[in-house]
Amino acid sequence: MAVTLGERKSGDVYVLQASGFIDTSTVSVVEEKITKLFAEGKYKLVVDLSGVEFVSSAGWGVFVAFLKKMRDKDGDLKLSGMIEKVAKVFTLMEFDSLMDAYADEDAAVKSFSR
Repeated sequence: MAVTLGERKSGDVYVLQASGFIDTSTVSVVEEKITKLFAEGKYKLVVDLSGVEFVSSAGWGVFVAFLKKMRDKDGDLKLSGMIEKVAKVFTLMEFDSLMDAYADEDAAVKSFSR
C-alpha cells in the first residue's frame, strides 16, 4: 500500500492532501513532509484525509507529535475530511480530545481565523 501527498497554500495555512494508507510502511513519507513544512516555518497545517482509507497508530503518533510542536510556535495541526472508518478510530482512540477535526478542508482552514 502507498500514500501520496500533495501540498498547497490557502492564505497563511498550508494544506497537506493525503491519499492511500498511512501505516508503518508509509508513515515516514508523511513524517518527512510535515518535518519539511515545519522546518520552513509553516506552523498552520491542515492534513486533508479525505483520500485516506486507513491510518495506523504510527500515523496518529506523527500527527500528535507535530501537534505540540506546531502549537509551541503559535500554530496548529488540524485534520479534515476523514472517511467514516478513519473517523471512528480517531474518536475511539480519543484523539478528538487532543486535536481538531473538521468535515472538510474549507472548514478546517477557516478555523484558523477564529
